[in-house]
Amino acid sequence: MHKEGNQEKTITFARSLHDQKKFSETIEICRDILSDDSSSVEALKLIGKSLFYVGKTEEALFYQNKALNSSPTDYELIKDVGNTYQAAGNINDAKESYERAININSEYAPALTNLGSLELRSGNTKEALLLLEKATEIDPNLAIGWLNLASCYLKEGRKGEGEKAIRKSIDLNPNLFNAHFMLSNYLIEKNKLEEAEIYLRKTIELKPKFLPAYFNL
Repeated sequence: MHKEGNQEKTITFARSLHDQKKFSETIEICRDILSDDSSSVEALKLIGKSLFYVGKTEEALFYQNKALNSSPTDYELIKDVGNTYQAAGNINDAKESYERAININSEYAPALTNLGSLELRSGNTKEALLLLEKATEIDPNLAIGWLNLASCYLKEGRKGEGEKAIRKSIDLNPNLFNAHFMLSNYLIEKNKLEEAEIYLRKTIELKPKFLPAYFNL
């Protein structure tokens, strides 16, 4: 019991490090936990997410799928597996993971918006729109959901709705560099150059190596 209590405290500490984006430290702590208890689902999930964020997708999938063996109906974990597949360029498996998460919980907005984004990239605009609108209805505070919906509106030529959706995403999360960049492009198109400059400079502040923003500026 004492050992279990210590592990729970360690997991809580590792989770706080992950929330602070200290991914390397999180990975190190999770490895220590797993060396004592290789079946710790929470440690497996945390190390998988952290490895994903540092770009080690193959290793991330190893731990995520191991966690999934113990928690096959964990729709959040299944969505995370989808994100890792997507980062690795495996779009079919990513799509399958998002669909699986939605089959378990049809109201899970992150999986809905991620699947909608993939459908949009595949040219399935109508299907994407249904998924993305549903995601923002279920969770109006999901910034990435509004940003994906904005992309869909703009692709359909619904520019006013697209602008509103981008601004909504920025209000919810001012640190989404691609939202600022998308809005700057829209403003350039509308010849609102002074306002576009503001959003381009913010894009560069958030993502200093993002060359298209420098080019547009």
